[in-house]
Amino acid sequence: MTARGLTACVASLLGLWACNRLDDSTGPKPTAPPLPPLAEPASLAVQGHSVLFAVVAQQAVPLVCHDHGQKRLGADCATLLPSSASVRLAGSLSATLQPAGMSACTLGGRPVPAYSLSELVGSPTEHRAAMWSDVLHPVMTMPPWPAEHQPETPSQLRGMKQTCDELANALTGRSILPLPQTTWLVDLDGDGVRERIDDVRCGEPKQPIFLAQVLFLTPGRRPERTVPLRVVKQPTETVRIDVVVDVDSNGVPEVMLSQMSPSSQRVEIAHLERVGLMPIAELACVVGKRR
Repeated sequence: MTARGLTACVASLLGLWACNRLDDSTGPKPTAPPLPPLAEPASLAVQGHSVLFAVVAQQAVPLVCHDHGQKRLGADCATLLPSSASVRLAGSLSATLQPAGMSACTLGGRPVPAYSLSELVGSPTEHRAAMWSDVLHPVMTMPPWPAEHQPETPSQLRGMKQTCDELANALTGRSILPLPQTTWLVDLDGDGVRERIDDVRCGEPKQPIFLAQVLFLTPGRRPERTVPLRVVKQPTETVRIDVVVDVDSNGVPEVMLSQMSPSSQRVEIAHLERVGLMPIAELACVVGKRR
């Protein structure tokens, strides 16, 4: 077999393995260049305290935190915060937290407190996450804005088409096309090489309603694999990755995702492992309602 005919196998939505060729005469290449080496550690958060907040309905809701390396979740994170905490937002933005009662979110069935964002410093933008730390703030990596799209390789397009075909056969019985929307290059597993994330709609180009939305992952060191990371089959729902941040600076980033409908928002914190995103915890929120 020639290098151009090299095949690799990817996991399908049905839990099977199907082949996805890599059309490159020199073999597999990373999906993006390695990240430049850091001159110094990005953070010393593992030596102190840090809290990652999801921003839901313009309120900061604590999701996951670390207390000298001990992981806590939800309401348990509130005890780490000082009376007037300054949080980091997207880019160079910052704000001050003010207690705002209980949020419309629960974690493991327990209500979670909410904080308003006051004294906002910086240009207005859509806030998805906030970070507080009493040492150096961990670096928060967010999707590019405005959104970007990069051309797909033939291998990536085949992986996308295979998934959309499986969804079409299961839901409608007719063929549909992958319609790539945006691309994000980000290191999800902490190995120093960026992964490629593609936001794809499965549907017909001339139809206003898509059959499904799929977030596809192409691992940085396995560019022949393009596999579904998250699938949404309801036309009224969407899924997005909000932020990637190593909350405790242990070398393993946390990935925060939101799945939204007109009446609810689920915010998940997870780690990328070989089998996909492994959840750590999830906020269940009612949109437009406060407790």
